Amino acid sequence: MKKHTAALFRMFLMLFLFCAGCSSVPYDRDDYKKAMRGSDLKGADLSGADLRGRDLRSANLTGSSMRGADLSGSNLREAFLVRVDLTGSRLNNANLEGADLSGSKLGKADLTGANLSNANLSGVDLRGARLFNTDLSDSFLYRADLSNTEIKDVRLKNANLGGAIISKKWKGLIERSGALNYSAIVWVE
Repeated sequence: MKKHTAALFRMFLMLFLFCAGCSSVPYDRDDYKKAMRGSDLKGADLSGADLRGRDLRSANLTGSSMRGADLSGSNLREAFLVRVDLTGSRLNNANLEGADLSGSKLGKADLTGANLSNANLSGVDLRGARLFNTDLSDSFLYRADLSNTEIKDVRLKNANLGGAIISKKWKGLIERSGALNYSAIVWVE
């Protein structure tokens, strides 16, 4: 009995000392945001997660499910989002500059104000997505499906649209945009 009592006492003492030490350490309430930078979250199920304003720069989210997640204002610069399901997610004002989203699903996602400049969007499904004031300049959209996409004030300068599937109603906007490989676009109703 004494053996167990002594072990319990040592455990409570360690816990007390740990907690006492914690109170003197200043707490930065933004530390949790910093902790996600460069994280390896391959295959994670983050469906419906609230990831607003998170710093996910260079994070590896390959093969993850992020359906309906809120990534508004998040920094995903140079992140690996290959074959990620972002269907119905909110990426308002998110920074995805230089990110690799190849083969990902972004159907019905809200990308209002998002920065996707210099991003790899090859084979991405953007059907029904909202692209208002979205920067796609210098991005690679080879065989991306943008049919039924809501487009307004999109920047496409030097974006490679070779083989992209785009609704005919956006033809005028695309012609004036300065996009590359305009002649290789697949136009649909």
